[in-house]
Amino acid sequence: MPDVDGHAPGAPCWFSLSTTDPAGARAFYARLFGWSYQVSGPELGHYANCQIDGRHVAGLGAAPPGSSDRPSWMVLLAVESVDETVSRLEAAGGALLMPAMDVPSAGRMGICVDAAGAHFGIWQPGEHRGAQLVGEPSAMAWQEVNTRKVDETRAFLREVFALESRPLGDMPNYFTLPLGGAPAPVRGILHMGEEFPPELPPHWMAYFAVAGSDA
Repeated sequence: MPDVDGHAPGAPCWFSLSTTDPAGARAFYARLFGWSYQVSGPELGHYANCQIDGRHVAGLGAAPPGSSDRPSWMVLLAVESVDETVSRLEAAGGALLMPAMDVPSAGRMGICVDAAGAHFGIWQPGEHRGAQLVGEPSAMAWQEVNTRKVDETRAFLREVFALESRPLGDMPNYFTLPLGGAPAPVRGILHMGEEFPPELPPHWMAYFAVAGSDA
């Protein structure tokens, strides 16, 4: 896929890793994906834009004090207005987990939970327009929300982001989410059945493309 300059509203636009060991994570993903890093100053908490050939593909930053020791990836969806999106998601049964915030010159973001309990982010772009490479090795490839409440999740995404989900072939537990009139889906919904541990909460999965999965 060619370079990307911005993302349509409702589309996945960014993956961001939160970890208590940013230096260790940068070393790991440099070896795994060949990433280099553009690391910000202390005013932005030394947040790193992960890059391939100088193009942003994801983000990596320190977990806030007092948060879980478990690293986690967050999927962010592009929006035209964080504040307007928050109003819709609250009406649809979701919630904003902390006040929306401006990232100086980069954009505005909110961290949310959907009606079924899965966490995700929303991003209103400023100078930072999200991932600049998608669908290529070491870049964003697919996003999937795993949920036990499929009907609630489908309704939430339809009401907040105008995303109409469709069953995938003869798979009763999987739905794809095309974006507008685009021919290809941009993400999926997986029903978490009995094979999932009961203590595992609903969650978004972030997938990266690779040249060879075995390697």
